[in-house]
Amino acid sequence: MKSVEVYNLVKEYSTKDFSGAIGSNFIPLFDLYVAVARLVGSWKVGTVKALDGISFSVEKGEILGILGPNGSGKTTLLSILAGLTPLTKGEARVEGFDVVKDHDKLPEVMMYMPGPSIALIFSEYSFSVRDNLIRYAEILKVPKEKVDEVIALTELNEWATRRVSELSTGILARLAFAYGLLKESKVYFMDEPFSGISPEVRNHLLTFIKEVLSRKNDNTVLYATHRLDEANYLFDKVLILVNGRVMVLDTPKNLMKKLELKEHIDIEIKYNTEPVLISKSISEVEGVLNAQSSVDSNLYILKMKMTVEDSREVIPKIVDKLHQNRAKLLYVKVTEPTLEDVYMALVKSWKPPEPKPALTVCGEVFR
Repeated sequence: MKSVEVYNLVKEYSTKDFSGAIGSNFIPLFDLYVAVARLVGSWKVGTVKALDGISFSVEKGEILGILGPNGSGKTTLLSILAGLTPLTKGEARVEGFDVVKDHDKLPEVMMYMPGPSIALIFSEYSFSVRDNLIRYAEILKVPKEKVDEVIALTELNEWATRRVSELSTGILARLAFAYGLLKESKVYFMDEPFSGISPEVRNHLLTFIKEVLSRKNDNTVLYATHRLDEANYLFDKVLILVNGRVMVLDTPKNLMKKLELKEHIDIEIKYNTEPVLISKSISEVEGVLNAQSSVDSNLYILKMKMTVEDSREVIPKIVDKLHQNRAKLLYVKVTEPTLEDVYMALVKSWKPPEPKPALTVCGEVFR
């Protein structure tokens, strides 16, 4: 079953004309700025496309990772699917509900988790963490017992009686995630939910998302992030956005196969002879694509980093070379391609469009 469906989704933002800034909000010298801008050709009225013809679908229970450079449209996409931002053209459905026609029904099937900022919006600063969660549970018509459950899950017990005004950024991020888990939903939209959260707690919550929400409860998760270490563990499929368009949509495994990404080998060698000769002989092993080396002359250790075709075939050949050179292998590590390699390979050739000249007045940009 398709849990989320998006067809030819377009989101446009209109640039403002200068007349909206005249009148009661008249800015001294504004007319002069406009005249100069027009003379140099920097004054244009038009539209900016945040999303440009986005189409994809997500199966029930899948975790879709949304990656892309800043300004690529990740947050706009999730906000539209959550019913918080109107779309310009196209169609989007969440659990069969049209995000426009069935807007009022969306809260029945989805939960939007836009990161730590939501803790500041939803919270009464003078209330404790537990009291704020109880208050929100009442709004959602969720049993109060659920509050203690999410406090334990997000490891907020130590701060449960503390006022929100006393919390650090990392604890606020945990509170924001707790808000999102109070009500059980079929679909979760998560926009960088763990910004500022310590690694050990983040790993615990990532495991919860994958093993409980997705695998056990069969919930669908759309997860936008810049953290590729999260992506490697979490995602079933990857959607990469660039300039508001879909660059790629596939499984991590398929992407690595299509891009023909290679394995990496790190080794440390205890040498008795000239390390340059050892490094050269290993670099010439069949299957080694490139190699870099460094020497610790005090400890007589040669370190090498290599990109290889197939580590299983290359490592025995390296061991033979070391035996011939009377050198000892101290350490070896094989690293398989990751989503970070995929992302960098796809995005490194992308160049952002040249910025259009703009006239800025009191924080507003006119193009």
